[in-house]
Amino acid sequence: MRHHPHPRPGRASVPIRIAVAALAAATMIGCTPTADPGKDGQQTMETPSESASAAPPGVPGDADHPEERRRVVRELWESGSRDTARIVASPESMHVKTVENDVLPKEWELLLFQGSGPHSAAIYAAVGPRESTILLSRRPEGYAKLADTAEIRVDSADKAMAVTEFFLDKTRDLSVHQFFLRGPDDAELSRFGDVSKAEDQIARAVKKPVVTERRKGYQVVAFVQRADRIERWKGTVTGDGKVSGTFTPVITDLPVDTLR
Repeated sequence: MRHHPHPRPGRASVPIRIAVAALAAATMIGCTPTADPGKDGQQTMETPSESASAAPPGVPGDADHPEERRRVVRELWESGSRDTARIVASPESMHVKTVENDVLPKEWELLLFQGSGPHSAAIYAAVGPRESTILLSRRPEGYAKLADTAEIRVDSADKAMAVTEFFLDKTRDLSVHQFFLRGPDDAELSRFGDVSKAEDQIARAVKKPVVTERRKGYQVVAFVQRADRIERWKGTVTGDGKVSGTFTPVITDLPVDTLR
């Protein structure tokens, strides 16, 4: 007589376990969070419902520049930089100051939002009439919008130079140590050790900025230092304030005290 083997313990429960696992996986798929890297590189995790309904963080009424801060927070939030928006909303985390400039019309204000730590975030933004708010740091396209909205006009070589310096400085990544060179003596080198070779390189390569009037605006050639390298920028500034140009490396591996 052939005996039927006894069923293995738990064998009958396998389909049930599979069904439960499938249901759990389907539930997880329905609420998978989405990454929000934002323009400023921060990454937050948000569910679809949060992304659709969340409002920008509030700004305390006793904060410095509360109205301007609120406008910048909203702009950051709507552009996807939500971690940065939360930091800007807090006066304890980030303070704000007005920056003088020779480019914006008088009804516009250039603001610098800056954290208190040595490597904290910093953001340039311009605010104007009718709640116009434009983010500039790491956003060259923001400057193009600003030129249109603020109706920036360039009618002289001096104004073309001012606009160039404004563009290169205010649209840069503020986490990188960068500055405009008006001549070889503006370059920054290490305070320690022999830097004579680097000084000779800079003296030969770096010239004062040059502006040349063209039929449709001005051509500008200038130099900037970015951490341990110097780059040459050649571009065009049009009569309506638009700026375009490219960088070319000139000197690299300079002896400096900081690479940021």
